[in-house]
Amino acid sequence: MFVRTKKVGEYEYYQLVENYREKGRHRQRVLAHLGHHDTVEEALEDVRQRLADLEASRLAEQIQEAETEAVEWEASIRRNYGDQLACYHDGEIPTPAEVKKRTGTDKEAPKTGELLKEYGPRFGMPGYTVYKPAVVPVPSEVDEYCRAFGDGIVEERGDRDPDRYGHTVYYPGLYDYERRVESLHYWRERAEEKRTEYARRRQYHLDRIEKLEQAAMNRR
Repeated sequence: MFVRTKKVGEYEYYQLVENYREKGRHRQRVLAHLGHHDTVEEALEDVRQRLADLEASRLAEQIQEAETEAVEWEASIRRNYGDQLACYHDGEIPTPAEVKKRTGTDKEAPKTGELLKEYGPRFGMPGYTVYKPAVVPVPSEVDEYCRAFGDGIVEERGDRDPDRYGHTVYYPGLYDYERRVESLHYWRERAEEKRTEYARRRQYHLDRIEKLEQAAMNRR
């Protein structure tokens, strides 16, 4: 068992290797990668320090920040829409996809043959044509939901064409509710993403420590 130098470009790395025989031929296998350290002990100390540094890393701070944001957004939603959540969602906070479905904005209205606007080619992109959406009446259960979470306010679009969902009415107060739900789930997903990355890095360091400790014991 010995330390071998491996050069990659301008840099030198070290590996702990051992010789063995296979079918009468001499071969080598890598027992542990030592990075820039030429001893197992130095490599082991470096990995242990990296594991300790992870706890105070920017990644750990990002997890805390995301979790704090998620808690604050959830509290805000429950404070402002607690009664509505109890009535329509059994007290749970819905996902943005669920909100879109309940507000009738999960799919666009079919298009009519009436031309709204035509865009010519620009910046090397082909032109395209926009057609007027068909009118889609808002079902009573959707209207009830939108009024409940939109402070009871509903306005007609007047002479304007239907929106892309085919609606001729809109609920100004609904925007704030939708924004809060989207923000909550953004921070929840970000926290989970960062926790997953933290766990991956931590396990990587733990695996390296285990290999290096085993290599150190075998050398004694």
